[in-house]
Amino acid sequence: MSVSNAARTPAPERPGEWSRHAACTDDPDLFFSTFTQLAKKICTACRVANDCHEWIMDVERGQSVHLRFGVIAGLTPHERAVHDPAAPNPTRPPTEPKPKAPAAKKKRRRKLPPPACPSTRAYKHHVRQGEPIDDACRAVYNEERRADRIARQNAKVRALWARGLSDTEIARMAGVGKIVVQRTRDRLGLLPHDTTARAAR
Repeated sequence: MSVSNAARTPAPERPGEWSRHAACTDDPDLFFSTFTQLAKKICTACRVANDCHEWIMDVERGQSVHLRFGVIAGLTPHERAVHDPAAPNPTRPPTEPKPKAPAAKKKRRRKLPPPACPSTRAYKHHVRQGEPIDDACRAVYNEERRADRIARQNAKVRALWARGLSDTEIARMAGVGKIVVQRTRDRLGLLPHDTTARAAR
């Protein structure tokens, strides 16, 4: 969705008091990582999921899938765009279910040994099995999440910078501090946009 400099979409409204009871407040970075299914599982059990869904669908109404980030209310950016009638050219689910193919005979799968520690796979295995998590697995998992968070932050800032937004506007729309935007922009080699000069055009 293209937004002109003269009529830019207003900043999203912050969530209400209900957000203090959201399950995602314990580990918000998880919902902007590659562990989508784990994030969805937490959303499913959240007691304010309905309030969260209503809020995010209102905030993102009409936005392209490329401007939506993270798992929110148990939905990925693509899933939220599909359920948004105002989203530009979303891929809609079929109106009629496809006929089911004949069930194939299931092959017995050999039970694989648990993934070796330390690794992210081993960390997720510990979580699924309710096992104690060793420090080495936790460190590998946290480092991968950190790298993934930085990559997503880079992509988010680059996309908003490409729209001609200032650091303040990028920080507001990306939900991060202005200093974070400046450091990310410097890391990517992007020059700041002159808000005054842009407004005069």
